[in-house]
Amino acid sequence: MVHCPQCGEENQDNNKFCLNCGNSLENINYQSKSKKEVSIQDNTINSKNLSATKNEDVKTNNKKKVGEVTSSTNPKIDVTFFESMPGRASFGSNVDYIKGVLEIADHEIIVHKKSYFRGKDRGKKHLRYDQITSVDYDSGKFLSPAAIQLYMSSIQYSFRSNDKKLESIYNLIHDKIEESRIKSEKTTNPVSSLDELKKLAELKNMGAITEEEFEKKKKQLLDLEN
Repeated sequence: MVHCPQCGEENQDNNKFCLNCGNSLENINYQSKSKKEVSIQDNTINSKNLSATKNEDVKTNNKKKVGEVTSSTNPKIDVTFFESMPGRASFGSNVDYIKGVLEIADHEIIVHKKSYFRGKDRGKKHLRYDQITSVDYDSGKFLSPAAIQLYMSSIQYSFRSNDKKLESIYNLIHDKIEESRIKSEKTTNPVSSLDELKKLAELKNMGAITEEEFEKKKKQLLDLEN
């Protein structure tokens, strides 16, 4: 409906003159149509923008989901390593080092083998903490990089890296092995955490262990108890 600016009478949109006073309504009809066309165009543009925004959000969410599945928050470090049988000597150039990535998971170490030049995946090795007998850290000297020496019953590994994080990775592996040992002992020969804490307190009072070591062992026992 169009209102006549002169008398205020309502008229149909297609009326050229007011039915009450005869005033021309052509300019009013033209302005009304223009406003409607502009409104329709604005709505179309807004709909397209909204649709594009939704599509971008979907793509972003899909990327995040893919990342959540494929990525890992486990600590990792680039290394070169070799494996050998216990007691077999390996010296300098006689050792064939393999390029890889060391990943520290909750219950195992995952060794990702990589091709030396292109870095392509060449398989994985899974080393469970309860199967590791001991682990040592070699800080390196002269031109020799630092290394983690890891020993199992039938095989041993040497992981080398120039990354300064290697020592913290060693400490993490050491703690994981210790946690696994304590959990295994509690399973095979259950002893209450209270008895263990009493023994630790006695060792601390005797000076056999430090306050820091006592607190660390206590935390491990309480965590395993929970």
